[in-house]
Amino acid sequence: MRRQVGQFSSHIINLLELDIEVGTPIYISDTNIEHMKSSHPNDFIKYGNDIEHIISTPDYVGKNIKIKAAGGISSIADAEKFISLGADRLGTSRIVKIVKSNWI
Repeated sequence: MRRQVGQFSSHIINLLELDIEVGTPIYISDTNIEHMKSSHPNDFIKYGNDIEHIISTPDYVGKNIKIKAAGGISSIADAEKFISLGADRLGTSRIVKIVKSNWI
């Protein structure tokens, strides 16, 4: 499951030189939340309830960031769709099994 936690503002889009429209949604998935809880538990306890605020008012924005699509990728077509939408990385173990079963 995923939920929208913010939108890209014109300031962020211009700063990062992104080719997207103002208001493009920013999503977070259950997988992202679980990663934060397990890998960064103290930070999640401290900031977990403020994710929307942190996203909407960042104090640091990195240029040349990589976009990782995670959650909901259960087929080659899904993977191709996310890549066509600009994902640089795919965060799924399912796709490895699918690729192996189709080509190995």
